Amino acid sequence: MKKYEDQPMNYDENGYYSDEKPEDSKQFRVLDKITGILVLMLFAAAVIYMFVMGKRSGEQYKAIYAFFALFGGIGLIVIITDLIKGKKLQAGAFVALAIGVAGIVCARMVLTGGDNMKMKLVKLFAYGIPLFFACLGAYYASAGIKHSLVSKDNCTTHVSAVCKSVTTETTSTNGRITSIKYRPTYEYTYEDKTYTAAGGRTSCLRVNGDIYDIFIDPENPTLVSDPEAEKESLGGALLRALFLVGGPLALMALFIYAFHEAGI
Repeated sequence: MKKYEDQPMNYDENGYYSDEKPEDSKQFRVLDKITGILVLMLFAAAVIYMFVMGKRSGEQYKAIYAFFALFGGIGLIVIITDLIKGKKLQAGAFVALAIGVAGIVCARMVLTGGDNMKMKLVKLFAYGIPLFFACLGAYYASAGIKHSLVSKDNCTTHVSAVCKSVTTETTSTNGRITSIKYRPTYEYTYEDKTYTAAGGRTSCLRVNGDIYDIFIDPENPTLVSDPEAEKESLGGALLRALFLVGGPLALMALFIYAFHEAGI
C-alpha cells in the first residue's frame, strides 16, 4: 500500500515507513510513573478526606466537594501530562474536569438554595450524569458496530483519505508498552462530496494530515474498510456497547426506582 501516490511501497514488516516510528516507550517513562503516583495520591487523599468529613457533624458537605474535586484533579493531571508529552488532548480529561467543576458549583447551589432547588439539582445529577455517559458510550460503541457490519465485498471502491485525527490505545505489562493500536478518523472525497468516517483499529502507524488508501461502499460512502485494520467481531462490538451504554442506563434506572420508592 502506498502512503502517497508518488511514493513506492517501502514500509517495513510492521507497517512503518522509514521516517515514522511509534513513540518510544522509554521517553516518558518517568513522567508516566509520576502521573500514576499523583493520581493514586489524589485518590487516596480524597477518599480519606471524604471518610473523615462524613463522620463530622455539620461538615459532611465537604465530602461532596472532595468527591467532585477528585474528578477535576484527575482531569487536570491528564491534561497537563498530555501537554508535556505534546500529545493530542484527550476528550475524557476535559469531561472529568468539567464534571469536577460543575459538581462543585452545583453542590454549592444545593447547600445554599431552597429545598425545591436542592431536589431539582439532585435529580439533575442522578439522571443527567448517567445519561451523558450512556450517550458518550453509544457514540463510541456505534463506530465498532458499524465496522463489524461492513463487508469487504461491499467496500470495493478505492479512495485516498486524509487522516484528520487519531486516538492511540496502548497495552502495557509491568510498566512496559507491549502493543500500540491506532484508531484513525479519515476524510475523503467521493463523487464531489466530502465524507468523514472512523477507521478500524490498526497496528500500523497513522499520522494526522497524512494520506492513506482505504476502500468505501459506493452505495453508502460513509462505510469504510481499512485494509490494514483489524475487524472487530459483531459479538465483541455488541458486548462493548452493552457495557458502555447499559451500565450508565442501569445506574439511572436505579436512581429513578430509589426516588420513586422514597416518594420524591
